Amino acid sequence: MARMPGSVMSVNVFRSTLILIAKHMLFAALQGMQYGRLQFIDPSSGPEKGPCQPDVIVGSGEPSATVLVKDDWFWVRVLASGSVIALTNRRMFIQLDKQSPIVTKLYSLFAPTNTIEQAKRNVSAHYDVSNEMFATFLSPDMTYSCPLWLPPQDIEYKHDDLEKAQQRKLLYHIKAARIKSSDHVLEIGTGWGSFAIQAVRETGCTLTTVTLSTEQKALAEKRIDAAGLADKITVLLCDFREIPKLTVGRRFDKVVSIEMLEHTGIEYLHEYFGVIKDLLMEEGAIATFQATMMSESVSN
Repeated sequence: MARMPGSVMSVNVFRSTLILIAKHMLFAALQGMQYGRLQFIDPSSGPEKGPCQPDVIVGSGEPSATVLVKDDWFWVRVLASGSVIALTNRRMFIQLDKQSPIVTKLYSLFAPTNTIEQAKRNVSAHYDVSNEMFATFLSPDMTYSCPLWLPPQDIEYKHDDLEKAQQRKLLYHIKAARIKSSDHVLEIGTGWGSFAIQAVRETGCTLTTVTLSTEQKALAEKRIDAAGLADKITVLLCDFREIPKLTVGRRFDKVVSIEMLEHTGIEYLHEYFGVIKDLLMEEGAIATFQATMMSESVSN
């Protein structure tokens, strides 16, 4: 048998060692799991084990989920990514029983904390892809949040469309916040500027809006200029935690946040609402929120 070159052998030994360490770290972290059972099937563990025999089982009882590992580099990539998203990504070469709520327990264990830098990375990964791509499926006003459809019993229901439903949603928030011309409004989550433009057109207010997406900021400002409202609307590129510093102690009459809340992270909700409280005027201020909900099994 020909001898393996030393450099190749060293790489293989390093790879195997790294996989072993990552695997043990993952299992050690899972030992504290108190809700349900998770079993891993890893064919690379050795031929003495049956093809469907669990390699490791953590936890006990129900609900139960199974992870079939198809590439042993999976262990390293899960830890290196800092997120259990790797568990559900097909490029990670695994199959996962997604019917069980136990999957969400893994997410809470490995999901990175929503620091300002992490929040910027998350937003960039999602929104800084291509404005043109989003334009292919959004209504002309470029509103990227749930619309407000007419109820089925409404006589105009059959004639409702996405653009009308989005405009209805924007007008709802303008009315709910009781925005008037003398107000300085803060919007947390610019999108592509649809609410800011609509709010100023409808009421004549002054508006400051914040986003973490460079692509959204650029297009929002372009649309605001085209609407002739650049003197009324300011777009800031910042995290909600940076607003007090950038607005230099300014207080706002109204705050509107449409589907930005779910990007905050549950551990930062107290800080999120605390920042808003500090930014609002002490008298007569109103804040309105719209957020995407999830099933109880996931939120638990």
